[in-house]
Amino acid sequence: MPKAEFKPVLEVHGGKASVSGPLSHDDLRPALMPDVQYVHWLLVQEREISAGLAEIHPGQSEWRSQDSSAHDWVAGAAQAVGVILTVRPAASGGNVLETFTWSQQVTFEVG
Repeated sequence: MPKAEFKPVLEVHGGKASVSGPLSHDDLRPALMPDVQYVHWLLVQEREISAGLAEIHPGQSEWRSQDSSAHDWVAGAAQAVGVILTVRPAASGGNVLETFTWSQQVTFEVG
C-alpha cells in the first residue's frame, strides 16, 4: 500500500491550489498491485474548504492534483488531509481493502 504526504508548501495561482506530495510504496509483488489507486485530499483554511482526487499508478514517486475551482486562499497556514483507499486481490482469493490516512499543516504560497 502506498504511503503519502503533502509537500509542506503548496502554490496557489488564480485561487487554485496545486496539491502534491511524495509517495512511497510497499514491496508488494506486481501481480498484487492495482493498476490505479487514488489519493482523496481535503484542504482547509479558515472558512475555505476544497477537496479533490489524484490518480496513483504503480512506480510513481509523487502524486499531484489541483483545485477544480478558485477559492479565497491567502498566504499562510492551512490544514491538509489525505486518504488512500486500496482494493487489491488477496493472495488466497477475494479482495483486501486497505486505507492510509494522514493530516498535516501546510503553507500556502500565493502567486
